Amino acid sequence: MRILLVLLCAATAGCTGFTKPFMGVPEYKTVHYEDDDPQTVFRGVPKLTAVQQTEYRNFLLAMREGRIVAQEQRGTTMYFAVAVPRCVQFEDSPPDAARGAYVIVTERYKATMPEAPPKVLPKDDLRPPSSLQAKPPKPKTVKPPKTVKPPSG
Repeated sequence: MRILLVLLCAATAGCTGFTKPFMGVPEYKTVHYEDDDPQTVFRGVPKLTAVQQTEYRNFLLAMREGRIVAQEQRGTTMYFAVAVPRCVQFEDSPPDAARGAYVIVTERYKATMPEAPPKVLPKDDLRPPSSLQAKPPKPKTVKPPKTVKPPSG
């Protein structure tokens, strides 16, 4: 009876659709600044966004630009996060006070990686067509220097 109960629990646990949180927060959840500090002036501003689907080329672009702050590969899905500065305007600020501030918002994404490239072909098949192959440079002919005979005398 216990074995049946364990198998039943294991089977239903696998069907819940639960995914591992990325950066310690579930994919569907957005974290706001007021979640950490209810008295903050940044009420309503996200600190960490929900995971959004994007194309793999956006991941490559962010990586090339050095903007990725976290990444994690799960099978054929690449999870990554980018820190983005945002200007937040204060609504009821006195005329002599600051009217806004920059905050960092961490935007989370996931992208499906493309299929693996084909297997590498033998070296003979990797040569470009003869029309594209570089022609060897022509050897330069060097003339020997002229010798000057000293004047006889």
